Amino acid sequence: MTKKCTSKSKPDCRYTYKQKNNRIYVVDNSTNTTKCLTNFTVQIIKEIVCEKIDGNTECSVQIKGVMESGQILKTITLSATDFENGKWLRKHWGIHPKLNELEIKEAGKHLVEAIQKLNTNDYPKECVYYRIGLSCEGENRKFLFGNGAITPTGIELSSRSHLPEQLRYYQLPSNAKSPAIKLSIQNVFKLLAFSDENPNIGALLCVASFRAVISMWLPVDHWFFLVGKKATYKSSIAELIQAFFGVMDRDQALVNWKSTTCGLENLAKVARNGVLCVDDFVYPKTSNRASEFTQKADDLLRSIANGSPKSRATPHGTGIEDSVRLNCLVISTGEFPPNDSKESLHHRGIYVPFNAGDIELDKLSYVQELARAGSFACANVAFIQFLLSDYDKYAQLADSLFKKYRKQVTQELVGDARRASHIAGLLVAWNFFCRFAYKNDVISKGKAKSYLRDVRHVLIELMLQQEAIYTASPGHVFIEGLKQAFLEGKAHLIDSQTGNQPKAVRTFINDITTIP
Repeated sequence: MTKKCTSKSKPDCRYTYKQKNNRIYVVDNSTNTTKCLTNFTVQIIKEIVCEKIDGNTECSVQIKGVMESGQILKTITLSATDFENGKWLRKHWGIHPKLNELEIKEAGKHLVEAIQKLNTNDYPKECVYYRIGLSCEGENRKFLFGNGAITPTGIELSSRSHLPEQLRYYQLPSNAKSPAIKLSIQNVFKLLAFSDENPNIGALLCVASFRAVISMWLPVDHWFFLVGKKATYKSSIAELIQAFFGVMDRDQALVNWKSTTCGLENLAKVARNGVLCVDDFVYPKTSNRASEFTQKADDLLRSIANGSPKSRATPHGTGIEDSVRLNCLVISTGEFPPNDSKESLHHRGIYVPFNAGDIELDKLSYVQELARAGSFACANVAFIQFLLSDYDKYAQLADSLFKKYRKQVTQELVGDARRASHIAGLLVAWNFFCRFAYKNDVISKGKAKSYLRDVRHVLIELMLQQEAIYTASPGHVFIEGLKQAFLEGKAHLIDSQTGNQPKAVRTFINDITTIP
């Protein structure tokens, strides 16, 4: 936005500018005359460059002024277009600041030129984005958060992201530079033992956020769906995954499936190279909203796996192709999978089953405290910095590892190439984190191989269970819940005529062990 006077510049180079006693003067070098241009001076506070989600940029400048009397003129922010047209003076600062328009032709243009030349480029440049994730400006790469960015050398606070309220948790923790980073890395590995009953949960906690991060090389091609009855702590696990991108906040609610498909897709565009947790896929049993929820899930989850938002139509019926690729890992929770969806949708995701008793409350509380202290966010910040430190090298390594894992896993899944790709991407992410931990002297090479082997085994076993998980209908879930309620004494049969519980029926229920 700033312009410099060079020998190749247009005729304006005949003019130079100076300021004295809070006035700006124009010097006409061709006639060697000096005239007063203004009765005030202007200081550029900072330049602001905004990058929209679609990659287009908008520039603005923040300025303040001082009258020759010493009166301070208020700070204002102008778009580059408004600033350069020179017509903003009276609108923002009133009638007292004056231009010498009688003696100086095109005084407004001279004012803009004078401000640019009298303010050298030492004023700060602030970059504002409307998304998170990787940003590349030539060879300069950074990973954006709401309150700053991660660079190969550390934290940069001159870049920030303007995020919607639902994604405000994307904040660099205040202790991101903590010397206790090794402890944060160790805490991640401890998550593998999070559930003795369900190892899928520990593996999910360890790999999900890192898979989202490496989508800067390997685009996201699947989603996770945490499925199980109420009170199995699915939402709590989703919040823990989210806590890898910012300190867990009790007041930060998860995004809900009641949002519109368009609204959810817009959030996914913003959460690039990150996670979007969509909670509570369940519709009232007494309503007719089953098809609505199912269609919404089909649209969003399919768009996420394909990396392409659903095409929409203008009022004239013509299609709108969205040029913004979706590259966000969605973590959904629900009491049952999307019902009556096509098989192709199920093959684009990974269902993780949750059952009562899988999670011990003491362990959950302990891990939640770590998340609130920013432990997992600190580990992820350091991990991202590690990846950026040798970006090109790791980009090539990610590609070669992905091809190797996909070939191996395809054989283990009997030719299921799509699901093998899902597993391969997760294994690449876990491989990188183990490399990162080894480089920081947290684990040995042998331990890294052991962790890789364990997670690989869990993920492949989970993939082999997929069909059994997503074919469980809402009716099946209801019957299983009713069965459990009978066994726990929370449900009883009654006589339809008297409304009482006959002793014979109650005795029968107390003795029952199975209900078909």
